[in-house]
Amino acid sequence: LDLYQENGPLLDPYLPKIIESLTQALRVHDHHNAIYRCIYVAMKVRGYKTIIRILPHTVPDFNYIATRITIAFKSPDPSLWETQYVLLMWMSTLFMLPFPLRTLDPTPAQSVVAALAGTAQRALSDPG
Repeated sequence: LDLYQENGPLLDPYLPKIIESLTQALRVHDHHNAIYRCIYVAMKVRGYKTIIRILPHTVPDFNYIATRITIAFKSPDPSLWETQYVLLMWMSTLFMLPFPLRTLDPTPAQSVVAALAGTAQRALSDPG
């Protein structure tokens, strides 16, 4: 995809299929950094605004991405920055969904929010 850096719009007809197959692979292979790296390259070539519109954005995705963000930011491995970037960009669209937090955790709706807030505080305190 890097070859298309100068002509990103040429990829537009193929992007939905590419991104869909990558997100399906994420569900199967769980937390595989190479898949996130591919999504990052697509964001780099075509722009993050174009790609985040294609990424799935439903309420069930919120829990999945929140869990992945928590895992990615707990790791001290600096090579996970592409994974962290893609997850944060993906979560930025999911935050815009209007839904009650009770649908995520029927009993303590605060747990998902508290986990994300804790992860955000740890990420902001890390200068690297």
